[in-house]
Amino acid sequence: GNRTNRATDTGYWKATGVDKQIVSSRRKPLLGLRKTLVFHKGKSPHGSRTDWIMHEYRLILTGKTACCSQQTAKSSQVNS
Repeated sequence: GNRTNRATDTGYWKATGVDKQIVSSRRKPLLGLRKTLVFHKGKSPHGSRTDWIMHEYRLILTGKTACCSQQTAKSSQVNS
């Protein structure tokens, strides 16, 4: 399936809260999402929560190629 495996040898990362939207200060469209993950020691579902926090970022593409990908493609064509 499409489910992400966030397990490690000593524990697992568990998603908490709601995904936060990331928007540009210049444009209104949604650029991406930020998910907050908390590390739990032990095996799921009986692990103990720790103070470790990680943020996972996802870029949302809306039918257009990202600006950085276009720049890379153009520069590689010029150098070839």
